[in-house]
Amino acid sequence: MHSSTLSAAVAASLAMSATALAQVPSTGLVVGVDDTTVPVFIDDNPGSGSYDALFTGADIWGLTWDGSVLHAAEGTAYATYALDGTRTAIGAFSPDQGVTTQIFVGLAFDPVAGVLYGSDTSGTTTSASPEGIYSIDPATGLSKIVVDLSDPGNLYDFGGLAFNPVDGLLYGTSDSVAGSVGQGLYSIDPDTGVVTGIASYPAGETDIDGLAYGDGSLWLVTDQGGNFYEYDLTGGTYTAFPSAFTTNEIFSGAAFIPIPEPTSAAVLALTSVAALRRRR
Repeated sequence: MHSSTLSAAVAASLAMSATALAQVPSTGLVVGVDDTTVPVFIDDNPGSGSYDALFTGADIWGLTWDGSVLHAAEGTAYATYALDGTRTAIGAFSPDQGVTTQIFVGLAFDPVAGVLYGSDTSGTTTSASPEGIYSIDPATGLSKIVVDLSDPGNLYDFGGLAFNPVDGLLYGTSDSVAGSVGQGLYSIDPDTGVVTGIASYPAGETDIDGLAYGDGSLWLVTDQGGNFYEYDLTGGTYTAFPSAFTTNEIFSGAAFIPIPEPTSAAVLALTSVAALRRRR
């Protein structure tokens, strides 16, 4: 068969694949801070320290990706963002204990169970919305406590939150010095509530509010200039790379958009092309 000749079926399949790939969203590490004048950035080669601005106007206290949109905690407000900056207001976070508003400073999404989580660090042992990890209804912002962390010793302060679908655990960045590894990374079992120290912060770091999981690593994002960090869960080591920010803010958020699995159409097209090449 001549190399320039393809069957109509294969050509159609390739055209379908090209359309599907053209609609695939950007991939990489997305970061933002609580300053509407600072862009939400993406590093499409995570760890490179090279960023592109996605959009401005977002007040990011917590951030996560659910496979189609970014979920953002903006103080008491809850909204989602498309990657072009289109904002959809959901409303205010509100726990089922009856409190009218609630503040989350970390968000994470479990893509297997489809559960959105948030970390509340402002509650107390006597609060109707105690400090802890909550599940959140993405349609309404209504929250329900999953792990109560309102211990009198103030062991944790989970400003950053991420979910690892490989081990089924949540991970948090805690600025408290009272936990087992002090200021650092912890895992949180959403089923049992068990919190386990993983690693202290990199030397010199005391305030890390953004956290995301992707490509087998945890990505730690500060709210200022300096460095971000990749923590390799297998090797247990940090790697520093440049921050996206040049100003000092109060909160930051991070989300990781993974490279999507190939669509069935794309796989079929590539298989067909490979078969044709073998017959040439």
